Amino acid sequence: MNPLQRKQLIEMTDKQLWKKIIEPSEARYSSPVVLIPKKGGKIIVGTEGQQPGDSLDPTKFNSTSNLLMGFTVYDLLVNRGPDLKPIPWLAESWEASADSKTWTFKLRSDVTWHDGKKFTADDVIYSCGRHTAEKSESPAKGYMSQIAGIRKDGDHTVIFTLNAGNADFPIVMSDTRVHITQAGYEDFASGTAPGTGPFKVKEFKPGQRYIFERNDDYWGDGGPYVDEIEVLG
Repeated sequence: MNPLQRKQLIEMTDKQLWKKIIEPSEARYSSPVVLIPKKGGKIIVGTEGQQPGDSLDPTKFNSTSNLLMGFTVYDLLVNRGPDLKPIPWLAESWEASADSKTWTFKLRSDVTWHDGKKFTADDVIYSCGRHTAEKSESPAKGYMSQIAGIRKDGDHTVIFTLNAGNADFPIVMSDTRVHITQAGYEDFASGTAPGTGPFKVKEFKPGQRYIFERNDDYWGDGGPYVDEIEVLG
């Protein structure tokens, strides 16, 4: 900075100086950078620890590592947006009765499981029932027990009846443990659990090694982009 520039800077008022700092310059924005996502590569994720008892069973999710794997393999009925408000996911829409005791969820009809089977209302009913079963030890059992009954109306509509009205019931269905698993599936220890999520199980050895590969048939827009995710503890 030469003496003349220094003198001009000193003589500026606070308002003039602030305007100088924040005012966009033509040079700064004349050549915007456009980033285009590319597919490929591998992500390695470190977590707080892995245990021999780790499972792909959402009713047994307790650690951050479990929850991470849940979002990798499965999907929720309802997800959360950047503002933490509920947004459609496997459910396209939902509607409550006047007293908020009955909730009707319309499901996506274009979703398939990793093994090729179609996603239907039966999967939702079975998944929710696993959390509330008499012998269930699911961390979600307490708040899922507000569900008095579930029934379907065709393959892509599920109707929940609650013990009492709850205007925030969609938020309950966005909990990190309420992932939807395939109806009738219980062999989570085998490490081959099918999901509807963005990645499929490639290798799952509890306490040792977890690798997930891209689901090329994922229903979501645009992704996933990486070929593989490996979770380390």
